[in-house]
Order: sequence, then structure tokens, then C-alpha cells
Amino acid sequence: AYRMFMQSPSLRNKMSLLFPENKEIHYSTAQAITEGEIDYDENGIQFKTANERYKAAARLYLKSSTPNALHNLGVLTQDHKVNEDEDGYPIQTEEQRYTIAARLFRNSKTPQALFSLAILIFENKTNEDKNNKAIRTQIQRDKIVVRLIQESRTPEALHMLAGLISQNKTNEDENKETIINQIQRDRIVVRLYKESKTPEALNSLAVLLSENKTNEDENGSPITTKQSSYTFITNIQNPTSLMQSCGNDL
Repeated sequence: AYRMFMQSPSLRNKMSLLFPENKEIHYSTAQAITEGEIDYDENGIQFKTANERYKAAARLYLKSSTPNALHNLGVLTQDHKVNEDEDGYPIQTEEQRYTIAARLFRNSKTPQALFSLAILIFENKTNEDKNNKAIRTQIQRDKIVVRLIQESRTPEALHMLAGLISQNKTNEDENKETIINQIQRDRIVVRLYKESKTPEALNSLAVLLSENKTNEDENGSPITTKQSSYTFITNIQNPTSLMQSCGNDL
């Protein structure tokens, strides 16, 4: 029904009169266009190229301007799928591209946007924090990345924090509590992998298990035999088994 609506100019025109500034409609339409579920723009014109598709999605994300829409537009920008800024001016350099993406993430402020900004800062693609303050040293950069991850707390953020903790690049857990020794550090890393439950985090957990650095599976159940250990690692490597064991968390 939604696809038929988008492909019918008369229906869309009637809806636009009833809901001229419905930000959620703009957002959901832009999302469907981005994901290839709709092949027409808001005027009923069919896309001929990927560039046309992403330009239409960007236009609708801007019309929406909800936090999620701004984050998605930032992702399209950093991924080179959009080549204009919010005012329609062409993006001419990589530095300019990441500056625009970072600005959109800051304006969005969603947990996912904070994590996306943390990645840009971590990769030295932007030199300002979430409040537009300049980052002047590597120590400052590392602390800002950790703070953004702690605020974000998305599954991907928890996985990244576990990696930073395991590499001794931060001495704080997700609750900003100080890590005082190696035993505590190892336990926190395992806990964060379990809480994250992304495929990458579960793979990292499997590696720790194979190295005898933990004796619990992703649900905190003890692994007492080599056979159960082998089964867990096999499930991690098998996406179907993995999804069955983790349910909707993935």
C-alpha cells in the first residue's frame, strides 16, 4: 500500500494537502528510498541513477530534520552518497565532507549520532568535540572518544569501548567508574561483549573463550567442557545458529 501511495501522484498530492509538514512521513519516505524500497521521488519521478536516489533521500531528510533524519543524512554524506551540503552547495574536499557529517551528527544528538561522531573523531576526520570545541592533543582526543561512547551506549559503542579497555586505552568502564586492576579490566571487557551482542562482539567473545580468558557464554552461562566451548565458537561462526541463540538482540 505504501509503495502504491508513493507511485500515485494524485494520492500524494491529497496527502500533502492534509499533512503539508509531516516530518515523520518525510523521514520514513527518505528511509524507504535509501533502502531501495521505493523507486520514485516525492513528485512521482522514477530514479534512473543511484545519485538521483540519494539526492531525493537527502532532500526529504532535510525536510524532516528530525534527529534520526539528520543522523541518516550525515551517514549519506560521510559515505560519499551525497555531494551537497544542507544548503545545496557542492562538497569539494574530503575535509569539508567530514566537517558537514560531523555537524549533522552534533545537531542530531541521538545515541547513534554520538557514536558516529566518536568514530570521526577517533579516525582524525574531525577536530572538534560535540560542543564544537577544538581538540588539540591526542590525549584529549582519546578522552572525548570514550566520553561519547559512554553517552551513546549503542551495541556498537559498547563493543568499541570493550576494545579500548582491553588495549589499555582507557581506565573507565561504561559507567565512568575507574578500572583498578587487570582482573577487573578483563571482566569488564567480557561483560561489554555480552551486553553488545553484535556479531563482531560475539566473535571477540569467542576469541577470549578459545584463549581460556573467560568461561561464560554470551548469556552468562558457565562453559564447563571443551565440547560446550566448541559448540559456542561454532555458533558464533554460523550466522543462523547465532541468530537463533541471540534472538532479537541481533
